[in-house]
Amino acid sequence: MITLCKETDGGLTGTFTFTSPAWAGPVAIPVVAGATQPVCTAHIQVTAGRIAATEGAAAGTRLVSARAAGPGALINLNLLARVVTFTVPAGPPAAQTLGIFRNAAGD
Repeated sequence: MITLCKETDGGLTGTFTFTSPAWAGPVAIPVVAGATQPVCTAHIQVTAGRIAATEGAAAGTRLVSARAAGPGALINLNLLARVVTFTVPAGPPAAQTLGIFRNAAGD
């Protein structure tokens, strides 16, 4: 299981979308003014293993970092392509991986 989270710098707001071959359809995370961060999705059921998540380009923003929390590990970060690869362990919801993406203003 994986949960995606979004953090932003400087009061940046907007809706950030993520896609992956590991789940069906895009997943959106809206960040509104004054939101407690990180803002996270509900749990996303995925098969354990390597999971690549791509953040869709959001006008006026750039991906500046990503990290994993929980038992999963961040394997690779490609800031230019906005692709982050995580290892997601098998197990119950308590074994979930948090994939935390951080954006700032800019292109």
